[in-house]
Amino acid sequence: MHKLSDRQYTWTCLLARAKRFQWKDCEDLIITKGWLGGKKTKASIDPEKVVNALHNFGAPSNVLQSKPFLKFTFNALGLILKVPKFCFQPTSQ
Repeated sequence: MHKLSDRQYTWTCLLARAKRFQWKDCEDLIITKGWLGGKKTKASIDPEKVVNALHNFGAPSNVLQSKPFLKFTFNALGLILKVPKFCFQPTSQ
C-alpha cells in the first residue's frame, strides 16, 4: 500500500509519539535489542534530530537524562556539548 522506508516510518512515529508526550514509546522506537541482549540505536535516524525533536516537544529533563537517551546522545559525534544545553538547566533560587 504505502511504501515508507524504515527511516520515514520511524521518524513519523517518533514525532507523533513525542507530540502526545509518550516518551517511553519514543525510546522504544529508537532503541533496539542487539545480540546477547545489549541495546543499540537504530542507524536509520539522525541522533541530533531526535534529541532536538524531543526537546522541542517539551521532553522533561529527566527523560533526556535517562540512560537510553543520554547514551544515544553521547554515541553521536558532535552532540556531547548539546547535552548540558538540553538537560542541565540551572534552577532559579
